[in-house]
Amino acid sequence: MFPPVVEQVPIPSPTAEFATATMVSITIFLLISAGIGIYLFRKARSYDEWLVGHRDIGPIATGLALTATWMSGWAIFGNAGLSYTYGWSGSWLIGIMNLMGLSLCAVMGYRMRRYAALGARTVPEVARVRFNSRLVQALAGIAMIILLIVYSVGQYKAMASVWTLTTGTPWLGSLVATAILCIVYLAVGGYAGTQLSLAFQGAVFLVVGWIFGIWSIFWAGGPAKIAEAIAAAK
Repeated sequence: MFPPVVEQVPIPSPTAEFATATMVSITIFLLISAGIGIYLFRKARSYDEWLVGHRDIGPIATGLALTATWMSGWAIFGNAGLSYTYGWSGSWLIGIMNLMGLSLCAVMGYRMRRYAALGARTVPEVARVRFNSRLVQALAGIAMIILLIVYSVGQYKAMASVWTLTTGTPWLGSLVATAILCIVYLAVGGYAGTQLSLAFQGAVFLVVGWIFGIWSIFWAGGPAKIAEAIAAAK
């Protein structure tokens, strides 16, 4: 259990210089992602190539894409909020989630290869092969549509909230802008465009995350100083 929060932790307001730099960097980041999707859409010569690509995306790009997919609005911003609000106790959840994700990949990776050999490439198709029932496949597809709609609401809310808090732009405008850019590189790019866009994002997360994390610890004076600051804030 996390300790109760007595009062909401205030979020610092961005300065004009910080807001401008953030807006420019995020815009470049999203435009590159959209550009990758558009490029691969124009490169696809058939519907099958658009849908599944050339099946030549290697393990490095796939791993980076998986990392970016896992770094959803809740994972990257929600966990940061937990750490910001609760301190070290909130940070423990991040490590636990990493262990759970790696364990699931290790267990399910081999099984997914076996199902792929039987012609199952999606979760509903895996359910059909596993239970030998098209009804189960249909129910799995319907459940995924419903759950992913709810999931997407949280992702768009997170993107719009972060854009607004870091740049000061109106929340509704931030929501529309991020939604349009995501639709471009997801719907237009197809599988290959989505995977390579996510691989680019995963590489950025990897480099920036390590640099920013290490720099933040040194800037704060080390773990001991961080613990003292958290204790003083309570």
